[in-house]
Amino acid sequence: MINKNYIVEFAHPLLKATEHITDIRAALSYASINLKNRHGIELGHPLITDTNSVTVTISVPDKLADSFNAGNHLKGVSRYLLNSCAFPYRDYLVGTRLLNYSEWHAVESSDVTHECWTPIRIDENGHEWYLVELFTRRV
Repeated sequence: MINKNYIVEFAHPLLKATEHITDIRAALSYASINLKNRHGIELGHPLITDTNSVTVTISVPDKLADSFNAGNHLKGVSRYLLNSCAFPYRDYLVGTRLLNYSEWHAVESSDVTHECWTPIRIDENGHEWYLVELFTRRV
């Protein structure tokens, strides 16, 4: 299994994921059942970071790791939010998109040019985590 870490954000700028964490947790729990049974993908518990972002760890089987696309595999999360929650998420669609997922990676701080990476948090092992928006590479 390969762990991939994602920041979950709403596509509409007026919605903040941290303000809707309860609904996001319920939606991820709902989607995790299908993903585990069909693909062996495990969704972690969504957390709020120091920077007021919602993050989730997704464990992907090795055979799917190279082709894994969060947007395609996590359609059930948006579907749950649109159809099963009291909040009118449908009014906040951007085109057909409700959520955005950005992958982020742990790197050693000595290998990072800070102008190119946005710091997210420091984990329990002392590693700094950075948001990588357009590409994934060690500097």
